[in-house]
Amino acid sequence: MSLRLPGTCTATPDCDHELPCPVHPRTRPPDVKRENSYRRGYGGKAWHRARAIVLRRDPLCTWPVDDPLEPGGCYAASTRADHYPRSRRELLQAGVPDPDNPDLMRGLCERHHNKHTGRSRA
Repeated sequence: MSLRLPGTCTATPDCDHELPCPVHPRTRPPDVKRENSYRRGYGGKAWHRARAIVLRRDPLCTWPVDDPLEPGGCYAASTRADHYPRSRRELLQAGVPDPDNPDLMRGLCERHHNKHTGRSRA
């Protein structure tokens, strides 16, 4: 696993351009802002309780061991509770009554959460 310098592109493992990357432009214009985390559903008591349960259950990053770019998995501490295999938005659209159920989530380190979130938004 190669170390990334802060401020370098993370679109692909072999891209080492500084940001903004001339090869991998942003998919969202910089002037378009997302709603804050509370408005997206990540600020209530239920979310904080579910997050705590997931991080206690998965103390180490649960990134797939069979990832061809990172064989052997990741052994970093989980710091993010990630909805998986469907995103929170997909769970809400499907009418799931409790999208913040810990059984619908996994613990990831920050790097893999950002990698997964960027991949699912693209």
